[in-house]
Amino acid sequence: GTSTSRPAALTAVADDSSDDEVMIIDPPPPQNSLATQKAPPPAPAQPIRGGVAKEKAVSPIIATEPRTVVPTVNKAAVVMPKKKKRPTPPKVRSMPQSVYFRPDNSNPTFSATLNQRGGCSVTFDGGNDPSKGTVLDEEALDAFRERLEVWDPYWKVIHDFSITTDMEGFELGLRSAPVTKTEGLTFGAPPVRAVACPIFTSLVEFNTLNRGPRVSWGALRPPNVRGYRNRERRCIVRMLPLERTDKDKKKRADMHLWPKGTFVQVNGRPMALQQRRQQSHDPSEWKGMCHVLDITGMIKDVRKKNIIEICTRDDKAYGLQVAVCEYVSPDALKERLVGGEIESLTYDQGVDVAMDHLNRQMVVLDSDDEGDNGDHKQRSLTLSLLCPVTKTALRVPVRGKKCRHMQCFDLDVYLQSNALVSGGRWRCGACETWLSIQDLVRCGLHDRMLEKHGSEVSGARDRVQFRGDGTWGLMEANRLRYDTKKTKGEG
Repeated sequence: GTSTSRPAALTAVADDSSDDEVMIIDPPPPQNSLATQKAPPPAPAQPIRGGVAKEKAVSPIIATEPRTVVPTVNKAAVVMPKKKKRPTPPKVRSMPQSVYFRPDNSNPTFSATLNQRGGCSVTFDGGNDPSKGTVLDEEALDAFRERLEVWDPYWKVIHDFSITTDMEGFELGLRSAPVTKTEGLTFGAPPVRAVACPIFTSLVEFNTLNRGPRVSWGALRPPNVRGYRNRERRCIVRMLPLERTDKDKKKRADMHLWPKGTFVQVNGRPMALQQRRQQSHDPSEWKGMCHVLDITGMIKDVRKKNIIEICTRDDKAYGLQVAVCEYVSPDALKERLVGGEIESLTYDQGVDVAMDHLNRQMVVLDSDDEGDNGDHKQRSLTLSLLCPVTKTALRVPVRGKKCRHMQCFDLDVYLQSNALVSGGRWRCGACETWLSIQDLVRCGLHDRMLEKHGSEVSGARDRVQFRGDGTWGLMEANRLRYDTKKTKGEG
């Protein structure tokens, strides 16, 4: 594919030795220079692959970092182009595609189905028909990419192979399309949907990818290595359902999810997936965890044409992303959030929130403790300075913006635990709400409490009493129930 030309007033530069990227404002050309002369109209742009917006910088690395600017640059002087809106709907075009899928006859099957399938050729529409084509329009693509960015912040997209740019300069994505014809199938159920994505770069795009950490194309990761290093770049495949029901939203966070019965082949070779498996006691049920697919080791030379082909047993449409991504470790993500990307409440704002909870909940201290001097008659909240997940002292106290509780959990614990795929991924540490990192808020009241009493917090003494007059203090050591019962029994 070809790359777009960079804007005349804005140049993006990346440096291998630094994580930062610099934006430099080019000086205007002299009035008598050739730059002021009118240039001949450019030739019509051809569709390109790689997800680089027409009005953005050349480097897809830079295009994913809209917040990075040099402090000395006057931000008001940098006028970013507005996102274009398509004046009229594009003409619907049909483009039949045929793909041969190898047999899925291993045990267990690659698609995690109960029954095996023979090899077959399937035909589907690779055009832009909204009901049956594989092309994902620019509006749906934006929503799809935002969902991946919000709910999988550990991967930063560097170069997206699944995005093309049409002749009008609009980015288009890929989705699974209904199979219209199946030929040569001798046994097993035919695929329901399919999609294919070429994987290759031009020399310019390849050199751009090499500006940062190098991608180890063709190198398989050692089987004993778990997890990724910070800033490690891999070519990964992810999918998401384009529509979610209320049941889906209650059941799980909006994370990567393979369609039911997904069969993937890269350059004609089937790939093993960690995906939901069809249940023998009820074939309509599919259960299990879905992990992203790392195909870096299967692509020996990205400058030559490679292809990934996918067929599924799911009748729902799923968006597809095949991209070189850079891993963001939990520690690096925490540093970025604490550095200013997470919303923070001041101490006074935290007190106001606590007072609001106090007025709504009317929480009263238990009067079971001996030596009670009447403080139980005063309205109060009891807050713990321990993380409810690890039962250790909080360090960076956060909670969900829409959570109905005051209790905080530790940001570092939240990021470390959610780096692993699990059924409870992105669930609040104190309630059942699903929380992305954009839904978190840091509590200034808890910060002040930890600043004053953090060194005194332990498993036996962690509670703070917040009173109705806005004052608060660390409570005495927790009295264990069995100690109370034993004392009463001995008496």
